[in-house]
Amino acid sequence: MRDPKFRGSEFFDPHDAVQVKYEMLRRVSIDKVSVTEASDEYGVSRPTYYQAKVNFDMAGIAGLVPTKPGPRGPHKIDDKVLAFLQAQLAPGEPVRARELAKLLRQELDIELHPRSIERVLKKRHVNIAATAACPIQPSTIASQYEVLRKAALGAALPLMARSGLMLFLRRGMWGWVQALTAAASTPREQNYPSSFACPLHGGHSAVVHVLATIAMSTNDRRSP
Repeated sequence: MRDPKFRGSEFFDPHDAVQVKYEMLRRVSIDKVSVTEASDEYGVSRPTYYQAKVNFDMAGIAGLVPTKPGPRGPHKIDDKVLAFLQAQLAPGEPVRARELAKLLRQELDIELHPRSIERVLKKRHVNIAATAACPIQPSTIASQYEVLRKAALGAALPLMARSGLMLFLRRGMWGWVQALTAAASTPREQNYPSSFACPLHGGHSAVVHVLATIAMSTNDRRSP
């Protein structure tokens, strides 16, 4: 890890796996560095980067949560192979397993039956989709994160975002997102101000403020 933001910062935590992956993807999508440069900066391989990108595109922040170790399918389909296969897929397009098997043989010199490819990609899609239910738009989460991020880098922190920052520091990025989701899902009939009952739309929305009520019972920050 060579990103200087993750050295000596309370906000940028090198042990927060979700935030580290998100910042790596952000380096390419927002800072416009190359995939090779970002991968090198974060100490991962390019297939690992592409795997994180595919997971994020499919499930948002939930796709960056580390999965439990264990069998993933045929022994030939490791993370490198899975990342290669998923990088060939286009959203909304059917899986062309025979073409993927041919590409896999040409590019990685790996023989894999098309039916095995279909099974592992289907299983991977179902597993990620199962964790992706979130009533908040990804753009909303991103805008809220940018408010906290800018404050960590020296910008003024809006008053209504202070409790959100406290929660982020206590629970890390994934815990913060889960709390945002819980706040956005709170029925209107509960005794919260009406401005808290709707999902966020602006970077300084008051929804972040309600997270203080959730933060009080949380544990110290941990990576998932």
